[in-house]
Amino acid sequence: MSAPPPVPAAPRRRGCFFYAVLAVIGAAIVFVLGISATLWWLQRPIKPVELSAKESEVVEEKLTNLQEPESRYEEGSKNMVFTEREINGLINEHTELGDTLRIELDPDAVNAYLAVPIPEDSAILPGKQFKARARIEVELEDLDNGLTRPRLEIADVTVYGISLPNAWLGGIKGKDLGRELFGGGRDSQLVIQGVEELRIERERIEIILAE
Repeated sequence: MSAPPPVPAAPRRRGCFFYAVLAVIGAAIVFVLGISATLWWLQRPIKPVELSAKESEVVEEKLTNLQEPESRYEEGSKNMVFTEREINGLINEHTELGDTLRIELDPDAVNAYLAVPIPEDSAILPGKQFKARARIEVELEDLDNGLTRPRLEIADVTVYGISLPNAWLGGIKGKDLGRELFGGGRDSQLVIQGVEELRIERERIEIILAE
């Protein structure tokens, strides 16, 4: 009489420890990927904005209209609009900051991003990119006799994504830098006489000229 076939062994049940190890490994992978993505984000260079010939012609015409008083008061030419791309293109064309400075426009605020290569012989982060950002809130204050003065207030300064304490910045957060730059007297306002309103929106700035 033949022996009964052997009963297959029941599959081993993996305990909670096994799944805990898998969870730890998965979390470690996610953490490493997150750190790698963050480092890539911090070290990525600023790409200069290069305007096409047509775009350069348009923005240069806008600047000419602002600089020539006789063309300001023609009907339909009181509102001047500059896009974020045009501003960064001007920075790239007329300065050497195209690959180190980038401007972003938000409602009533200007964000300035700075990326500067750290020298290879530096003791700290040699060959890396120094990354900083400043957020400046902007508005025009109405003064007497139809004059306006820009109010420029630094809202935040970050380095590598870390918001710096105001004490480290010499207390400049919340200060009216417009007053520091343009002064408080009547004569100092002449540089912006003729500007009725300044509107900063997402990716665009609009200058409304006075009558």
